[in-house]
Amino acid sequence: MKALLLNGSPRKGNIFAALSAVEEGLKTINGIEIENIRIQDKKIAPCMGCDACKGNGGSCIIGDDGNEIVEKLYEADILIFGTPVYWWGMSAQLKLVLDRMYSKSEGKLGDKKIGYIIIGGDDTSNIQYELISKQFESIAKYLDWKVVFSEKYSAYGKDELAGDSAKMDLFRELGKNFK
Repeated sequence: MKALLLNGSPRKGNIFAALSAVEEGLKTINGIEIENIRIQDKKIAPCMGCDACKGNGGSCIIGDDGNEIVEKLYEADILIFGTPVYWWGMSAQLKLVLDRMYSKSEGKLGDKKIGYIIIGGDDTSNIQYELISKQFESIAKYLDWKVVFSEKYSAYGKDELAGDSAKMDLFRELGKNFK
């Protein structure tokens, strides 16, 4: 079994801490292969909407790290997405990856179990969390993926989550839920 964690934050803060805790939980699963990708460290161009991928077996013609990440998405059994809230939406870094999934979307990218983490500075009752959640839910429904968890957290300070031991324990447990 393979798990892929995609960190959509441009900095090492709360999303980094949350995904690290989920990864710790995943490591308790026997035989699991885990890869944790910080998208900020990759070179990914936006989808051009050219549809060349639809005529060549699902390969994007842009020669960058986006192709490698989409292949890893396709091969993984478990996908964990992490994004900060930026201007009522997910980060541009994560959106680039999701847009590039288009190249293989007709194949539905396989049977997946997913989780997603949204962290922003406002209270989690703010509509921006709902907007991002709806986007993930819509993608999962379209691709026939099963959402195992969706977790929202309010943290304004860069390293605030790491100091919340109860929430960090929860994130570790969420990783274990994929057994």
